[in-house]
Amino acid sequence: MFSRMKICRGFETFIAGHEYAHHLLEHKGVKNIADLDNEKAFDADYYSQELDADSLGADLAFTRMVLDGDDEELSLAGIYLGLKSIDLSERINNIRLYRNEDYYFSETHPAPIVRQEAFLDQAHEHSGGNDEWLQATVSIDYVVEHMWDEFINVHNLFIEKFGEGYWETDEVDMLLQAIKSEVYDRYRASD
Repeated sequence: MFSRMKICRGFETFIAGHEYAHHLLEHKGVKNIADLDNEKAFDADYYSQELDADSLGADLAFTRMVLDGDDEELSLAGIYLGLKSIDLSERINNIRLYRNEDYYFSETHPAPIVRQEAFLDQAHEHSGGNDEWLQATVSIDYVVEHMWDEFINVHNLFIEKFGEGYWETDEVDMLLQAIKSEVYDRYRASD
């Protein structure tokens, strides 16, 4: 249980660090995605800003956690969990919007795998070349893939029951709220 809390703390601290890094780096965010014209839509500057914010955010999170006495390996694993969670969220969103888990397009963010690979390189440096912490990433990968498989199972059941457009139905919205509540209650009960 203690390790799970530390890994989750790494995830949360990374997300906060990433957003704070945008501020520290004085990134000019996109106020409205519709304001992007076609020529700017593929501007690598937005992608590099996200990768820079990931890098500084990971440094901030890692430093904060180590200063608080957290285990370095669990800190790195928590940051990795944050990036894998973004990947899972994007895959689910792609199924919902495009009916294709592999489709990825963002005017402002690089693909999750690009962000994960950049972090793994950075984490290798943080660990001084000692990559024992990578064992935790194998477990995280397994858990995230299991969550994906479970999502696909439920997704297919919903298609059978409600049809392709099930995301837009009130019944499904109410069901998803009930599932979230049950998952939250189970999580709280396990602490």
